[in-house]
Amino acid sequence: KDKNPSDEVKKKALLVIIENTGQLPLPSGTPKWIEDNLEQLADTVLEGAEEAINNFEDTEGNLYDKVVLLEDQTAIFSELEKQLHDFAKNGYEIDIIVQAHVNSRGFSGYQHVSISDSDILSIKTSYGKKLPIRAVYQMNCTGSGLNDEWRKIGAKVVSGADKLNYFPEPLMSLFWRKWKSGLSFEKAVKEAYSDLSDYLWIA
Repeated sequence: KDKNPSDEVKKKALLVIIENTGQLPLPSGTPKWIEDNLEQLADTVLEGAEEAINNFEDTEGNLYDKVVLLEDQTAIFSELEKQLHDFAKNGYEIDIIVQAHVNSRGFSGYQHVSISDSDILSIKTSYGKKLPIRAVYQMNCTGSGLNDEWRKIGAKVVSGADKLNYFPEPLMSLFWRKWKSGLSFEKAVKEAYSDLSDYLWIA
């Protein structure tokens, strides 16, 4: 069944795809140069804050043998495919975290270029077999639309929001702390959502 990052198994790798794209609810008619500059600033600030809060890279050498972040220019399909292939070829069991804007058919990478459901499926085709993916945790809205694609390329367990995810934070942090503490993937996902629900007074 699903295991946690502290289990004694073969080498483990964490791949984090983090691309905010700087999308902002700006009023219509905002000059393009202002929009571009504000989005670039938001992209940098929000991604930096997410990394500082969760310290993904600090788990290298502890919970994970290798941690790779794909962000900005590296948050593209070719890099995602390359990293997954490299991890698989070198004997790693892989965990994946996706933090990006999305619809049910894909998520946005660098400069709003989509990484689609068919792109995800093609990773198995180009590798030649299923990849050793242990878990995929998606903070993207309607990410559940990609659950089957991740499973088809090898993921044992996957989590994705059924509808809009209005609270990628603190939900990401709540899950990450529980997952690192040794809870199973299922328990970490459910307890993080339960904690968020209690905090927000939602059923």
